[in-house]
Amino acid sequence: MKQLQPNSNTGGTSAEPRRSAERRIIVQRQSPFVFAAILTVVLAAQATIALGQVPVTLLPGLTGENDGNFALTINNNRVVGGTVQPGVPGLPGTFTEPRRAAIWSGGTYSILPGLPGATPGGLQGNAVFALNDQGVAVGLGAFPATGDSYAAHAAKWVNGVPQDLGSLPDYTLFLARSINESGEMAGNGFSGFDFTNVASRWNPAGQLQELSRLPTHNSSAALSINHFGRIVGFSGFQDLDFTTEELPVAWDGTTPTEIPLPVGANQGLAQGINDAGVIVGTSAFFDVNTYETTGARPFVYAGGTTQSLPLPAGFVSGSANSVNNSGWILGRAFVDDSGIEYGFPSGFDGADVLWIGSEVINLDAFLAPSFAAGTLLSVAGMNDLGDLVGTATIPGVNHSVAFIVTVVPDFLLGDVNMDGVFDLLDVAPFVNVLVTESFQIEADINGDGVVDFLDIGPFVQLLIGN
Repeated sequence: MKQLQPNSNTGGTSAEPRRSAERRIIVQRQSPFVFAAILTVVLAAQATIALGQVPVTLLPGLTGENDGNFALTINNNRVVGGTVQPGVPGLPGTFTEPRRAAIWSGGTYSILPGLPGATPGGLQGNAVFALNDQGVAVGLGAFPATGDSYAAHAAKWVNGVPQDLGSLPDYTLFLARSINESGEMAGNGFSGFDFTNVASRWNPAGQLQELSRLPTHNSSAALSINHFGRIVGFSGFQDLDFTTEELPVAWDGTTPTEIPLPVGANQGLAQGINDAGVIVGTSAFFDVNTYETTGARPFVYAGGTTQSLPLPAGFVSGSANSVNNSGWILGRAFVDDSGIEYGFPSGFDGADVLWIGSEVINLDAFLAPSFAAGTLLSVAGMNDLGDLVGTATIPGVNHSVAFIVTVVPDFLLGDVNMDGVFDLLDVAPFVNVLVTESFQIEADINGDGVVDFLDIGPFVQLLIGN
């Protein structure tokens, strides 16, 4: 099994979302234990519920032939981060120079400067992989070294000004993958000598700290950090070009704790964590005799329980790449194991998938009516508000286009028991949502994103009026 490579991966019009009794979504925001109980139920449900209209916004960017514009992350203020890259006319997929870090905000985009002191040239570029709600961006910045034109340091941009987050000895490619609202960051370095990774965290001042690995392991990566500073990723053993063991872990401080794998899996990595402590990732089975990896499946870990997520019809493998504070999970699915690269799914192959409560949404099929026929989509990131970002390759357009799509669910306000009617039978379920401190969109009567005592008066008034 080769070295695992985790997924890193404003004009326009939109339709007004509609509300109807068809929408049935429950999402958990606070308690991972309640989430686990809900998950046990919803994974067994057979939901066939349509979502609302999805307004798509195409973002500005480079417009030359074969230019690339790649949206990778979005914060709750709808600021988008990613990369742009000039293309070579007549040679699709070929670029004239390394990628440039970019930010989209308020209908415009800007290219961020490279790291101070970096030697010009080299083959590595700059990229934004994550943003917090203060607009601080993190990623990697090219830092060519003697004999290594791909070398890079982890980078942070504050108000567009770059800061070098550095690297560790023996790891020539370093990057920051995630940042929380306190300014703590997580990422990893990669060694081109023995192909190992090293998981790392940075404090808000930018001081770098190496994270420990599980016993006997020599490789690790930190892929996501939540508001409380808990980090998830993987710890494994790298035997040059082969990974002989790889396990999902969480770090509290610098010490890793193994996350249980689903039944039947012996390899995996954790790729996302939300503020409730819900963790998502990808598991698979690695055959030590043939060095083949099969059965890659997305999983969710909450309340001490790990469960595989269902896949859309017709798909047999997949990955879960991130989870937001509404409990929505973003990932990909594949029709067979041929979509597996370096042991786990990655790239443009397959289809993007969104899990919302009991619903499993093939995003490629769901978004197809919003784009020209034959458009290839890759959804890379999401925020807590239902905004997704990605890249579209549209027939007839000579460059790739970054986009935002807002998923707006249909629902009947007040219909907490989800029987299609708002009446007295919804009172007890409404009270249950209140006392368990969970979130259900039908119970958020005042629309402030939280179900609490402020919803009681509007609930009663709406019930009387109904």
